[in-house]
Order: sequence, then structure tokens, then C-alpha cells
Amino acid sequence: SSASTSASGVKVDGSTVTITQAGVYKLSGTLNGQVKVEAGTDAQVVLILDGATITNSSGSAINVVSADDVVLSLNGSNTVTPSDTNAEDNAAIYSDADLTITGSGSLTVNANYNDGITSKDDLYILSGNITVTSKDDALRGKDSLTVAGGTIKVTSGGDGLKSDQDSDTTKGYVNITGGTIEITSTGDGIQGETDVIITGGDTTIIAGGGASAGKDSNNSTKGIKAGVFLIEDGGEVTIDSGDDGLHSDGAIRLTSGTIVASTADDGIHAEGAAVLDGAKVTVEQSSEAL
Repeated sequence: SSASTSASGVKVDGSTVTITQAGVYKLSGTLNGQVKVEAGTDAQVVLILDGATITNSSGSAINVVSADDVVLSLNGSNTVTPSDTNAEDNAAIYSDADLTITGSGSLTVNANYNDGITSKDDLYILSGNITVTSKDDALRGKDSLTVAGGTIKVTSGGDGLKSDQDSDTTKGYVNITGGTIEITSTGDGIQGETDVIITGGDTTIIAGGGASAGKDSNNSTKGIKAGVFLIEDGGEVTIDSGDDGLHSDGAIRLTSGTIVASTADDGIHAEGAAVLDGAKVTVEQSSEAL
């Protein structure tokens, strides 16, 4: 319930560890409390999680209040668990700044109340072995969410991967360029307010219990849902969804890569235009395939 440090940029107040300056900090051991970043708005902060277990009974386990960029570098096995009650910071790992996750270690997130990992700006996942169980959305980058590598497994009571900035048309997108991703979601597997762009990686989605569960008349359970453009130009995607497999309120373009979809509704659904010019597409089960 307490911590010790020799770093000048760290304050310890009971079970709250607050980082106040730019720098690289290594965290190890077990803490029943919170790690907070409250640095300058131009500060770059790196947190090396080196066999860290952080459990907080009154909010987020890691809470970034202020900084420019924060990096979580994973080494060894790490676990974070927030409170199971409502709090102002509504995710196990919550950041008001850009957040990047990298490293060769593992991170297990148990989000009992709301989201798993949330950045109000951009969320980047470059590497690491990441497992998230969340009551609501698992991975959320409000301005954008990018997955470039790593092994990611999420089980969510809401959406799996999500970006939902709706006040700026240049934001609110999900970009997958690499990595291995497994999503089991009660809501949509991947949801981008504007675009979802896939150019690499291996993504497997079970949304809304899969095609065998049927379409949920009260909730959106699409495999991948985009507000403007849904583009695949590489990678492999396998979808088993209660609602549409691939859905765009605007246009879909499938240029390369492999898509296999089973759904209780449409395999591929575009409100505007659907262009299939090179991807290998198999719709194994649907109401309407295309």
C-alpha cells in the first residue's frame, strides 16, 4: 500500500505514486493504489512496467492526467486492475495524452467497471502481449487507434477496438498495420467513427455471439463498422458476427488481403459504394452476401 523511490520527479502519498516530470521510470512490485502521471503538457514520459501488479480500489490503476506523450514499455508479466465502481477516470488505464504501448513483455488488464485501455488522444500499440477483459470497450483511442504489432486478445462487454471522435473528420479512425488480434465482443468487433483501414496483421473477430446467435435488435454487433471508409489492402480478417460482417455508412474498398465472414445479416454492406478489386473474399454464411 505504499512505494519508495529515489527519483526526483516522483511523489509518493500513501498508495498514490505521482510522476511530475518528463523522464524514464521503471515500476516493479505490487501496489494497491494508483500510478498517476501529472507532468507538463510538453513532457514525454516512459513507464517501464517490469513485473508490476497495480490494483486500485477507487479508480484507474494508471491515470495520465497531463503530459504530451506517455509510453508504456512492457517487460516481464504485468497486471492492472481498477475499481469496480464508477469513477471520473473510466478505464483501467486512462490517459488524457497520447499513449503508446510497446515492449517484449505482457500486460493483463482486468476492467471490472468500464473500459480496458483508453486514450482521449491517440492510442498506439506497437508490440507486446496484451490481454484485456472489460465490462465496456476494450481498447479505445478517441482521436485514433493504431495497431502496428504485438499479440492482442480482448474480451469486451462493449466494442473490442474503437475510435469515436465525432467532432473532427480527420480523426476517429482505426488503423491496423500488423499484429495478431483476437476479439470477442458483445458489441461491434472494430468500430471507427470515420474510417477503418487494414493493411496488415491477422485479425479474428467474434461479435455478438457470432452468426449462430442471430441479429440483436437492440445492439450493434457488426464485425467491423466504419462511418465513412472501410478499406482493406492487406492482412487477414476472419469474422463471425450477429450483424453485418463488414459495414460502412459510406464506402468499402477491398483491394488485397483475405476476408472470411459468417454473419446472421449481410456479409459486406456499404451504404454508398462497394469496390472489390483484388482482395480474396469468402462469405460463408449470410442473409445477403454483398
